[in-house]
Amino acid sequence: MKLKRAISSLVVLFLGLFMIAGCSSQKPFETKDVSMSEAAQMMDEGQTFVLLFERDNCPFCSAMNEYIEKTKKEHPGLTVWKVDATSFEMYRENEGDMTLISNTDDGKALLSRFPYYLYTPAIYLIKDGVPESVGVGFDESKGTVSVWDTNSTIQWDQSKPEDLWTFIEKGQPQQKSAADQGQDQKTDESKPEQDQKQDSSLQQPHEESVPEQEEPPVEAEAPVTEEEPVIDESAVVEESDGAAEEETVYDESVIEPQSEQEFIEEDPEQVVE
Repeated sequence: MKLKRAISSLVVLFLGLFMIAGCSSQKPFETKDVSMSEAAQMMDEGQTFVLLFERDNCPFCSAMNEYIEKTKKEHPGLTVWKVDATSFEMYRENEGDMTLISNTDDGKALLSRFPYYLYTPAIYLIKDGVPESVGVGFDESKGTVSVWDTNSTIQWDQSKPEDLWTFIEKGQPQQKSAADQGQDQKTDESKPEQDQKQDSSLQQPHEESVPEQEEPPVEAEAPVTEEEPVIDESAVVEESDGAAEEETVYDESVIEPQSEQEFIEEDPEQVVE
């Protein structure tokens, strides 16, 4: 009885230490500053990541950053890549337009990949290099962003509010377990052998066995005796000296070959109550 209790205590202690070690091994939440060209390169490489656009003098950006700073310890292991779009000089070409234009290289690069970018902050979830959804604005009282697709300009009355941290977690790259990594390694190691077998199978095609068919019986033929030809000399006619020689006819046909206005970027607060 005492032995069972001791074993149970050791198991509980081991599990507790394992959980503590697992939590402590996670990296703290971090934001990484990145340029627009670097973000574009990450997308071209097919990476999965969370990309935040913000700018100076944006009260909602400041409120969101303060909220993140206060609560980030509760969300370790998350990463957000941040682009400062202050100098991108994006504006509406005409009053009432729901899209922006820019005369700067960074602004053009941003709008070429996110054509319906209009408000800050804007948090894009990039999966395998492709933008999937965006969280726009920030509600300080609820800690939420307004979620919208990336194929149109956000409609505030139709957008879906979602917790900021929940939204950020969705955009994190999937971490493979040790078992999955070991399986991937085994797969990579077996590839050369599989390729070699495939090559040999191409060089030596599989031969299917064909059942032998019985040959039909051959009837015996009567022996043929060769006889010398008999020439009837009376049938031989001498050719006349004036016989016309036949001319060879050639086909001579030829086969032809066959042929700035003022910089404008609205804040979500101006639209949403």
